[in-house]
Order: sequence, then C-alpha cells, then structure tokens
Amino acid sequence: MKKLTSLLLTAVLLISAIQSVCAAQTANQIEAAIPQASDNSPSASEQDSQNLPSSEPTKEEIGRIVSPDQAKKVSTTESEEDVKVEFNLGKEEYDDTLLICRLGKPADSYNSSVYFKCSNLSDSQITLSISSSNPNVLKITSDTKKTLKAGYYIAESIKFTVTGVGPADVTISIGTKSYKYRVYVLPYIAELPKITQTDFHHITLQWKKLSGINGFYVQRSKQYDGEYETIKTLAPDTTSITLPVEPNKEYFYRVVGYIKDEFRTLTGESYQQGFTAQKMAGSTITSVKKSGGSNLIINWKAFEGATGYKLYRSTRENGAYKCVYTANSGAITSCKQKVSKGVPYYYKLDTLDAMGKSDFSPVMSQIIPKKNKIKRVSCSKISQQSSDGYGQYYSNWSHPDKTFYYQSGGKLHAVCVQNSGNLKIYTLNSSYKVTKTKTIKLKYDVWGGFYQGTDGNFYVAVGYKNLKESRTKTVIKVIQYNSSWKQLKTANIKGGVFNTFEGIYEPFEAGNCRMDMQGSTLYLMTSRTMFTTIFDDLHHQSNISFEINTKKMEAVESNKSYASHSFNQFAKFKDHELYLLDHGDAHPRSIELTTVQNYGAENEEKKSSSLFSFKGNSGDNYTGCRVGGMEVGSSNVLVCGTSQPHKKKIGKVSGFGYDMKYNAFLILSDRKTKKVTFKWLTAYNPKSTSVTVGETRMVKLTDNRFVILYSATSKGKSTLHYAVYSDTGKKIYSKKYANMVFNGDSQPILYNGSIVWISPIQSNGKVKSKLYSIPATF
Repeated sequence: MKKLTSLLLTAVLLISAIQSVCAAQTANQIEAAIPQASDNSPSASEQDSQNLPSSEPTKEEIGRIVSPDQAKKVSTTESEEDVKVEFNLGKEEYDDTLLICRLGKPADSYNSSVYFKCSNLSDSQITLSISSSNPNVLKITSDTKKTLKAGYYIAESIKFTVTGVGPADVTISIGTKSYKYRVYVLPYIAELPKITQTDFHHITLQWKKLSGINGFYVQRSKQYDGEYETIKTLAPDTTSITLPVEPNKEYFYRVVGYIKDEFRTLTGESYQQGFTAQKMAGSTITSVKKSGGSNLIINWKAFEGATGYKLYRSTRENGAYKCVYTANSGAITSCKQKVSKGVPYYYKLDTLDAMGKSDFSPVMSQIIPKKNKIKRVSCSKISQQSSDGYGQYYSNWSHPDKTFYYQSGGKLHAVCVQNSGNLKIYTLNSSYKVTKTKTIKLKYDVWGGFYQGTDGNFYVAVGYKNLKESRTKTVIKVIQYNSSWKQLKTANIKGGVFNTFEGIYEPFEAGNCRMDMQGSTLYLMTSRTMFTTIFDDLHHQSNISFEINTKKMEAVESNKSYASHSFNQFAKFKDHELYLLDHGDAHPRSIELTTVQNYGAENEEKKSSSLFSFKGNSGDNYTGCRVGGMEVGSSNVLVCGTSQPHKKKIGKVSGFGYDMKYNAFLILSDRKTKKVTFKWLTAYNPKSTSVTVGETRMVKLTDNRFVILYSATSKGKSTLHYAVYSDTGKKIYSKKYANMVFNGDSQPILYNGSIVWISPIQSNGKVKSKLYSIPATF
C-alpha cells in the first residue's frame, strides 16, 4: 500500500487473459463484448445514475461493442465520496480486442487475473471481500479478503480460473456495498455436425451437447462464406434436428451454441458443413403376387406424410417405365394389375408429399408362367460362326459372344456375327421361322459385342489393333443404331486410355465385352492388353471400362475396378447401383465383385469383395474355373459357373489341376452386408467321374427367380439341366431335357414365356443352326 496524496485515484478492474484461449475477437467477429472506456465515456458517478437495461438487447444492439454503462452493474445505492470504486477498461491499459474469454474445449480450464485499484479517503479501515457470482464459470484463486487502511489506496491483481461457459461477475464487496464487473466465457466451438439424409425430403443434423449454454442456433446458407440465416432456435439439451430439404440443392449448415443474460446474447464459433440431399425413394414395394391366371397384386408400405403414390411398370428392368396407377391418398397401399402370361413385369413406385415426389423405389418384378411346348427348330436361313463345341471359354479365358437375341415389336430377333465381320439380323415369327434378314456392314479387326439399349437403340462395339502403341488412334468404336438399324452416332475410344497402366494394344483380348445401361449412360466393361510396361517389356492384360453418354455418344474412362489378368467380365445396373464382376488369375486370383453404390452421384461409394478364391500361383493363367453368368436380385447378387473344387471340397477332394473335372456352382453375395454364400449345384467326384459338366448360363425371370442352364455329358449322351433358384439360393424347380445342344456359347433370352437360344452345330465341315425353346416354368 502507498500513502495517499491529495490526488483522488480511481479503481480499475482489468481483465487480462493469460493464455491464447482468450481469443482475440474484433467487432465484426462477435455478437457482443465487454465494453471499453472511450474519451466521451461517462464517469463512474454518471454511470451509477443511469438506468441499466432490464431486457435483452434488441437485434440492432447485438453485434456491436456496447457502452460502459452496459458493462458495469452496481448493486449498491449511491457511492460514497470517501470510498470509491469504479470499473473502467481503457485502451491505453488493455487491448480492446481481447474482451471475451473463450473456452478451448469442454473440459478445459485456464488461469487469468484481474487488476484493480481502490482508494480509501475515509477515517477508518475498510475490508474488501472478493468473490465470483458463478463459481461454475469463474473461480477466485487468490486472496478473497483484503484490508485497506484509512488514507491509503491499493492496486493489486485478483487471480481466478475459468472453468465453464456463461456469464460471471467478479465482485468486490465493502460492507453492504458491492461493485461488479461482468465476464463472459463463450461456448466451445460446436463440433462439425453429422448430417444424414433420412428420407427424400428431410435431413437430420446431429451434434454433441455443450455445457453452460442457453441454447443452440441452427443456421443455413447457400454459400460456405455467405450470410447465414437462423432457421431454428433449440434448447440447450438438444443434440439433433430433422429439417425439410429440396433434393439436388447444396446448402451449408452450422450449429452455434449461445449464452445470454439480461444485457446481451453472445454466440460461440462453429464449423459449417455443406450437404446436398439426393433424390431418394419414399415408400417401397413389399411384394408383387400372382392373383389368378392373369392378374398381379402390387403391395407397398404406407409412408408417413405421403399424399399419394404413382406406380410405374416396364417389361425391361432398366427400360422405359409408364405410370399405370395413381393413388390419391397416402393410405392406399396396393393395386391390382391385369397382365399377360409369360412376360416379366417390373414395377417401381413414386411417393408424393406436400413438397413434391420422391425418387423411384427399388424395382420389384413378377411373371405368370405360360404353358408353352418344347421346340426344336432347324434354321437353315440363319448363318452363325462355329463355336467348335465351346462356350464362353476356349481355354483359360473367355471371348466375346458371336450370337445375340433381342425382342422388338413383339417379335424375336437374332444378331449373328459373320465370318466376313458383318452382322446379320434375323427376324423370326411365332413359329421361329425367319421372315426377314438384314445385313449391317462393318470393318474392324476385333469383334466386341452387341447390346439392345433401354432407350430403344442398338449399340455395337468393335475394335482395332494398336500395334504401334498410338495414344491417338481409335481402338474401340461403339456405334449407335436406331430401332430400324439406321446408324446414328459413334463413340470413339483412343489408344492412350488408362486403367492403372496405360494403353490399349489389343482390345477385347483374353476377355469379354459387356454393356448395360441406366438412363442415358451406357457402361462398357471389357479387357485389353496394355502398352509395353517399362519394368518387363511385356503387354500385360487387364480389364478396362468406359462410361458412354448416349445422347452425345462420348466416352470417358470409368474404371471402378482393376483386375489383372481379367478373363471374363460382367456389368449390371440395378436401383442406382452398378455391379461389376471379374474372373482374375493374379490381382486378384479369384472371382471378384465390385459394387458401386449411388452410381454417378456425389456420394458414390465403391466396395470390392472376393467371392471365390483360387489356389495356385499369382499369374498362373490356369484357374480351373469358368464363370457363366451374373444377375442381381432383390437381396443378393447371383453368380453361376463351373469349377474345380480348390478349397471348396467336393466329398474329400480339394485343389485344382488339368486332371480334374468341373462341377456347377452358385454364389450369392448379399447386396447390403456383402456376406458370401457358396454352394455346389453338382457334386461329381472331380478325380473319378466320367460326367462332363458344360458351361453355365443364367437367365433372370424375376427379381426372385433365376434359371441356370448347363449340359451334363456321360457316355456320349448329353442332358440339359434346367433349374430355377430363388434370390436366396433355394432351388424352386428343376427339369432335365434330352436331345438338346447347349454349349453356353450365347446368352439365352426369355421370350414369350420360353427360354430360347440358337446353337451352331458343325457336321461334315458345315455349320447348321438349330433353335431350342423350353418353357420358363417354376
């Protein structure tokens, strides 16, 4: 203490944060702050005489540095001249941008100090009691009692620890009078909220609870650094909120904790996060059931908030859908549809609410079997290339099919690659007699494949060798034709493309060429040999894929998987998901399935899993396996083929080798969990059996019925095996047919309630074609 002179000293309470967590905040960064003195600030006695605010600050007051009278709160009556305390923050004594304490983390605490002065001009000693109005926010750690003799002044620091969030008064009491200065500790930064889409018009934000706050503001902006609008004010114990949204529009969200007292409202900082709600399904179809001989009943779940539903139908899974029923109430959950026998019907549902409509539900399908007869028809007018008794595989790897089928105008058509390289398109009547033939002239080095697009157009892929390793030479052409086979546009793929390694040296080499379509996107998956690699000077083989915009016929690389070598490839779209299958001998040495969820969307996600691994050395071309088909059901992806046992024992036999026979298998991969189930469809002893099981093909009847075809030959006699399996792998029906040639060299088609294919039969050096038709029963 020092002896007073005639100069009257004032007491100054100075808040000075020691650590950097008392973050610097400018006037533009905070909603309100502890004030500082200015040249025109009223004196302490003038402040005492003013009325303090009795309610929250108005919207105009929030966000500015307030005047000293708002910062000081005196609980006594008038001040006495001989003992005087006033609180004042001057710029010369303290940086005016360090006025609000901010807690670093919820469990943090830190030490700070208050500097004050007090004068005693009375004729008696006085006692100063120092306290905090809210120990949960601010705890005094220095002496809480001080004495001041008459005629003396004191200038000392009060030490305290900040432990929580909210307002707290540092109070100096003298007798019955007290002098207070308010300190604000702002909330910890709200953690980045978790945002998930809960349905087609709503998202949910989730965050962690903050202690000491009065509530949360949920704010939204159209731009990351734009102006944020408060769309909800929530209680302090709230940790989530569901908000309505429009799909395909990006918004930025933040959740801000705030504190408030009788003077002002102050907010903490926050992170902002962008989110674009995707168009998604509302209600889902639960079943499509047969009702009598010509009706289907479609059932779906009631959707909360729905005002109605629209039901769409197609005879092709990814084809053109038409609305066949409209429900004008959200309570309606079924409808009855008249259908034709032997035709698969695919259904999907739109849910309507006050904001609009949902995306389509997952597709569900059904077929009413037709009692057709078995047919064997000689087709002397059809010319096919000989398959020499082979199926997809000549030896260790597959090759592109040379015969294809499609339906148009209620008629069956066959597309056959000729020895000249041209295509011949045959139109057949209901008796499977050729009524029309059309020739499409083509020039190419390597045949690729054919696909009937869901847009009504046809797509033909042909290739050109690139032995000089040109990056600019066209190596694959995908030619678009309309439904009358008039050529439209062509997508050209150049030699310098990549899938991990550069180049196409030879397209379609040691593999297949598959195409599938979703909307206006055509996905082409195939194989190639690469440009010479620098590490061994060889042309290695792998898969490679392209996405083709069918409106513009422009192709871009779209490599969702990488397999080297890849000896067979399959690609299928279903419900906005893309499924890709590779038969690999090295990386990986297995049958590998790649699933691309939300294909083409911002939240696209890719996962790969091994379905059946092979014994042997990496890169050994011999795998003892031939993959026959892949289809996608409601719950599972189904893969069929023939293989030697490897680790999947048949009896007591495992392993693989040139001396072993093949058995047919079925693999299921759960679309959600990716769980893999493997089952043998035949169980002939691989070492001792005389039965030869031929290559398989799979034909999809509905989302829950799949036909697997293969021939078993014993003692020169061949028997066709027809078996129907459910989506979960349960055998539903089976039948055997004699005197039928099925080599698996083309993909059979479901046509008018029958499964149809044409086999090239070589006899006396000539190739004759024969058509087979068996009823698609189950």
